[in-house]
Amino acid sequence: MNSPFNNKFMSKSPLRRHKALQRRLKRAEAGKIGAEGQGGVDYELVEELRKQIPEAKAEHSSKRTEEGDAQVREDEDAAQGSAVEMKSPLHGYADASDMVDSNPSTAHMWNKVFDSMTTAGLAIVDAKAKKQKDKKFNEWLKKDGKGFDTSSSEYLAKYTEIYGAQAPTKSTS
Repeated sequence: MNSPFNNKFMSKSPLRRHKALQRRLKRAEAGKIGAEGQGGVDYELVEELRKQIPEAKAEHSSKRTEEGDAQVREDEDAAQGSAVEMKSPLHGYADASDMVDSNPSTAHMWNKVFDSMTTAGLAIVDAKAKKQKDKKFNEWLKKDGKGFDTSSSEYLAKYTEIYGAQAPTKSTS
């Protein structure tokens, strides 16, 4: 079974740690690791790995001990006692007595949101309007405005008519 679920599930298994320890033990017995680079078998490492494998298996043993059960019972009793002492699950925040204002104003936050939305909307509208004005003015320059100097009265009048502002002083030719 080589499904993605199985691969993820098995990657969390403590048995993988055992296999790694067993592989490491085999390599140590073969002399491939340990012995501080002098070759041969590192018997101290082999003995240490042999002790670690049963310890690792015992770590996740499903057998519960009496001491473990007693500890679990003590923890449950302590948790139950603290729950009885607790007047509110929110530890005093239920009536908001420790807050300066139980209903703080959020108007300043909303004003900022609306202002930024308005600014963005106006920028979009202005960009579209400028594009249309540029197109209209360029069409006039190509048809009727050829050869006009930027300081001529007809050029300035048309610019002011289209843009609603005084024309910048630069040459069109």
